[in-house]
Amino acid sequence: MGTPGKPFSPSTPPAFMQFINDLCHLPIVAPVAYVGFWSVFCLLSPIGAIVLLISLPFRVINDLYLCVRATIYDRINPNNPSPDHAELVVVITGCDTGFGNDLALKFLTSPPPPCPGCSSSSVTVFALCYSEPGCARVSKQSAGGKAYKSNRLLPVQCDVTSEASVKGAFSAIEAHVSRPKEGGEKCFLHTVVNNAGKERGVACSFERDMEVNYFGSIRVIKASLPLIKSQATAASPSSRFVGTCVVNVTSMAGLCASPNMGSYTGSKHAMEAVSTCLSYELRPWGCKVTTVNPSFHKTPLVDGIENFIDVMYSQSPVARSDYGPSYCSALKSLSVVGSKVCEWRPHNVSGCIYRQVYHGRGGQLMVGMDARYAIAVIRHLPADVQRAMVAGWPGAQFYMGEKPDLCKNKLA
Repeated sequence: MGTPGKPFSPSTPPAFMQFINDLCHLPIVAPVAYVGFWSVFCLLSPIGAIVLLISLPFRVINDLYLCVRATIYDRINPNNPSPDHAELVVVITGCDTGFGNDLALKFLTSPPPPCPGCSSSSVTVFALCYSEPGCARVSKQSAGGKAYKSNRLLPVQCDVTSEASVKGAFSAIEAHVSRPKEGGEKCFLHTVVNNAGKERGVACSFERDMEVNYFGSIRVIKASLPLIKSQATAASPSSRFVGTCVVNVTSMAGLCASPNMGSYTGSKHAMEAVSTCLSYELRPWGCKVTTVNPSFHKTPLVDGIENFIDVMYSQSPVARSDYGPSYCSALKSLSVVGSKVCEWRPHNVSGCIYRQVYHGRGGQLMVGMDARYAIAVIRHLPADVQRAMVAGWPGAQFYMGEKPDLCKNKLA
């Protein structure tokens, strides 16, 4: 450590620690150290279970308080006459169908999230849709839905793979936020939800998956940053402005890797990593970052998984030659069965996101029983154990083409 008045000067690990590190990597010692570490970990796991049990009452009491607050105080408070009302703006991408569509309607029909320092009077949802038919569908749903008080749903066409399209959408959003409101009502960008994903029927492509799932979200975040920072900077201490919520809908594929999903899981892992970085980098502006990791839920993307595999397989001559038609059939059967067995109702995803935003939390949301209680355990197992569990899946070497002669027509 540095002395007072002098900068800290880092040093390399001492010779003893270097020796221990070298020892742990010797061919004979390495497996012993590995097994020993995990044995100690398992022996100490009961202590962790006891700590969790002790924390349980506090978690229950906290959630009970938040539920009471959401159902009583925050629903009554907006009715109180106050000159300090606020319109809260929520931006959601990928609202054509699926989670984004459900979430947009959830915000439209539910009470506004709390806005400390003011009475939240309404929510305006900018539903960013990829296509014109998607915008038309959202407009129809908005007209036929029962909005909570003065909540509004505004569809905007936006292709997240286009820089110009994203900038155009956020120019309109920023103009709406900055426009003077009647009676001096405040307007805040409250929530940005990155939900847009690759459309159904598009074949697997590393470039396409990264362009939509990763770079598309990055474009949206970068376009929203000026407004996020400026409104946080302009907020006075008395307003207690809590900052914007950024929600990145990734997937359990962002935490676990599986065969035949190299491009998809790669893009989702990248989004997980950048979300963690953002959670630290945006903290000075009070911005909370949440990642949402759903497992299989009933959405158009999951419903079209069989057609998706057909398209992917038909567009890969190498795969057809190396693996044969029986492989494709087995892969489709496995994927359809796997998705149907754990195909949960999608309203849980929109409900979890809404509650997370409503309570002003950041962090991680795993949605689906398999995600919370099965995959969550698997991903913390040693890497060798994880690989052994999926080694028998059809197509474990599908993308990389490693030793294809061992797999060719294996299932015929």
